[in-house]
Amino acid sequence: MFTVEASTFINRTPQEVFDFVSDPANHAKWQSGVQSAEWTSAGPAGAGSTERQVSRTLGREVAGTFEIVTWDPPNGYTLRSLGGPLAVQGGPHLEAKDGGTQITTTTQVDAKGLVKLAEPLFKRQMNKAFEESFVTLKSLLEDGS
Repeated sequence: MFTVEASTFINRTPQEVFDFVSDPANHAKWQSGVQSAEWTSAGPAGAGSTERQVSRTLGREVAGTFEIVTWDPPNGYTLRSLGGPLAVQGGPHLEAKDGGTQITTTTQVDAKGLVKLAEPLFKRQMNKAFEESFVTLKSLLEDGS
């Protein structure tokens, strides 16, 4: 098992940041590797809601379903993967700070089966993806670029 964490300051309100990051329609815009994402459950979003993501990682396309475990707008949410070789659980925590938002995402990953042998590679890849994602998120929300 390993943990991946990233944090950045965004010059927007917690509600604005929460609304953007919690909407699966925006995931491919800012999350490195995510090609598409959509709700698979009827709204409104909240604990128990599910979403499907298609990502590209280590040269392979991977589809996964995630369930919202906690939902606390605008403070954050937690999701967990449903099935697959990687058990993933985590999400963003948002805190008002200096007229903007400090967003920190912490994710725990537990590789299963033969995938466990590649855990160090997955950790490096995920750390890089989280860092890239937060640079993109900050740019999108502050500059609109």
